[in-house]
Amino acid sequence: SRLVTPSSHATPIDFDTNVRNFVRTHGTRLTGSRKFVLLLAYLAKGELNKQVQLKDVERLWNKMTALLGGGFNRKFSNDAKEKGWVNTTKQGQYVLQRTWRDILVKT
Repeated sequence: SRLVTPSSHATPIDFDTNVRNFVRTHGTRLTGSRKFVLLLAYLAKGELNKQVQLKDVERLWNKMTALLGGGFNRKFSNDAKEKGWVNTTKQGQYVLQRTWRDILVKT
């Protein structure tokens, strides 16, 4: 089991749980760009250099629109990149940046 506990977040992150539980546990109060990063982190199992296809994040998001508060918008991935939480390795592929856990910090 992979558990990661960000210092500023009390709930450990369990990447082995099912995705709906993962989103319900960590993503209910997040903005769109933060939800994008959360799904990317889930697909990458928290690994910084693991490439994830944008279409895979979008597909996963669109299976849970009620839980995520609406359909996927590509603006979310751009916002996450601008904030430094993710980066693109080549077109349509994203990797987590070291700062990705900042999405879980209550602001």
